[in-house]
Amino acid sequence: MYTQKYGLRQRPFENTPDPQFLFLSRIHREVLSSLIYGIQSSKGFILVSGDIGTGKTTLIHALLKEVQHSNIVLHIINPRTNFKEIISNLSQKLNIKSKGLNSTQLIDIIRKKLKLFDDQGKRAIIIIDEAHLLSEASLEDIRILSNIETEKRKLVQIILVGQNEIHDSLNQDSQKPLKQRIVLNRRLTPFNKKTSFEYIKYRLEIAGTRSTIFNQQALNKIWEKSCGIPRLINQICDNALLIGFAMDKNIIGAKIIKEVIEDMESGEKSIPRDIKNTGYKRALGLVAVFVIVSITMLLIIDPQTLSTNFINQNHSHQNTGTKTLEFKIIKEVPDTPAMDIIEKKKIPDEKQETYSISKTREKLSIKPVLDIESNTDRFQNNALNRQKKIKPNEYLLNIAKKEYGTGSDMIIDLIHMANPEIKNVNKIFIGKKLVLPFIEKKDLIVKNKNKNFHIHYTSYYNYSEASKTIQKLSKENKLVFTLPVRQGENLVYRVYIGVFTDKNIAATYLNKLNFDHLPFL
Repeated sequence: MYTQKYGLRQRPFENTPDPQFLFLSRIHREVLSSLIYGIQSSKGFILVSGDIGTGKTTLIHALLKEVQHSNIVLHIINPRTNFKEIISNLSQKLNIKSKGLNSTQLIDIIRKKLKLFDDQGKRAIIIIDEAHLLSEASLEDIRILSNIETEKRKLVQIILVGQNEIHDSLNQDSQKPLKQRIVLNRRLTPFNKKTSFEYIKYRLEIAGTRSTIFNQQALNKIWEKSCGIPRLINQICDNALLIGFAMDKNIIGAKIIKEVIEDMESGEKSIPRDIKNTGYKRALGLVAVFVIVSITMLLIIDPQTLSTNFINQNHSHQNTGTKTLEFKIIKEVPDTPAMDIIEKKKIPDEKQETYSISKTREKLSIKPVLDIESNTDRFQNNALNRQKKIKPNEYLLNIAKKEYGTGSDMIIDLIHMANPEIKNVNKIFIGKKLVLPFIEKKDLIVKNKNKNFHIHYTSYYNYSEASKTIQKLSKENKLVFTLPVRQGENLVYRVYIGVFTDKNIAATYLNKLNFDHLPFL
């Protein structure tokens, strides 16, 4: 979404081990060299540890690129894999039929096969990811694997990769035999400040731009929050580009980074914030914040002229799933009639690039999605709408709960659509008339300027909450994306489902969706 604004060919800060974005710091290069040396020298056990997000997975993918073509490599990503499963997987790699053989027989055949490969200069490498999660029994099984050897050298090179907690396991008395066999022990550390800046610049250049996007103050803030951990740098930068896009900022400054950091630290529930003023520190706690705001308003504003709407952090949200607000169209395509029609229906060439869902699951262009039309006119002009005069001590949250049975961010957003004169959902004025829109499911179908349709599923005033819903819906194989929209002084993240060429098909799909966050529908 933000790529075109910032002159990027692709998103530069995805937390995936994309080889084209491989950035090896000095410590990463040293560890990689040690791994290659250990493999070539038949060192047996190698341990690589590091904190979460320091680049262990990226390093392993770099290693695989170096060794997998000329060696037999078994990469185990499930630390719960037991001894028999490891032996079975290794047998498959070696084209050994294991059916009817017990473990002792199978290991003997594996040893002989590996000896032949060793004579040819090939190595057998077992990489065990998330090794800090291995049980005591599993660690003992792995130690037994290292006994596959000749008189001169180890036939199996075992690389344990895990978080720093693995050292606690290995320091136990029961694991001394394994710890003594670890010949190379390397630890990944976070980037220093200079390397962090180089990392950001490198990824931006690979993505297609040499322009300055983050100013020095922003870079300093990123370093302070991330402490040089690549995964955190990616999350902060990706979210900052998204916020910068929504605010139409060509240069990302410290204020946007601060906004992103507050979102990351906000926890599961949120408070809508003025886009220019990130609001009170969440660390004060909900009760403290509410008291401070209430007292402040009483001191500076006549209580007869203003009703403060401080959205409660504990108001009802949809129960969402768990992967960053990620501004993308999910590649997984649902197997539904609505989606199938897009595949089969003839679409003009100029629309085909954007809306044709191919079997190769190519990422869809997102540019036309920016032109989604709001249902503001419908919510404003519906003859079934009601009006309410705002009374003292009333605010949008309690009005929404009373009138619609929910105080979710979605209903606040819909009410705001019907009342565009409200500058900030945190402040509504006593004596003003509030339009209470009559809302039906069909009102959630929105059209874009290409005359295709999307379902406005929900809204959030918090970045991380939208991300969780995106992840939950994507796991259900729904075509889903989110779009930031400025409503007065507020920034709201609207979550959309699908792209439909026909409104009736969208309506059919809509009726199958669960709207627990809008119980009145």
